[in-house]
Amino acid sequence: MGKRSIINPVYGMTEAAFFGKLRSMLRKQWRHSQMYKDALNRAKVPYPHLGRRKFSIKCEQCGDEYALQERIEIGKTKSGNTKTVLAYQIDHKVDAGSLKNFDDLSGFAERLFCSIDELQVWCYHCHKEKTHGGKI
Repeated sequence: MGKRSIINPVYGMTEAAFFGKLRSMLRKQWRHSQMYKDALNRAKVPYPHLGRRKFSIKCEQCGDEYALQERIEIGKTKSGNTKTVLAYQIDHKVDAGSLKNFDDLSGFAERLFCSIDELQVWCYHCHKEKTHGGKI
């Protein structure tokens, strides 16, 4: 059995879990920001011949187009369910970085809530290749 992490009595959980939740909440709030919406609007391409869907989202890297809420299958979970993600992702040209302690908080927030010029819309596959070098 592996070594268990120490639970911080102030947070009520391990420090890694606390800062992971904090990072997740900041990213969730960022998805409602104006810069996120502007990046999506910049990537919209008219697509009038498909009925009610009036536009698609175009990857700035490879040029593939996806519906606004289109999801793609990326594998299976441990329980055997299909794992899906949005077909496109908003990428920061300068990575937001890590958030492992309170000293990282201001830099992470500044890089996360950057200007529209620092964002690009890429498909899942292009973003995975850039971020993880094809490995996940």
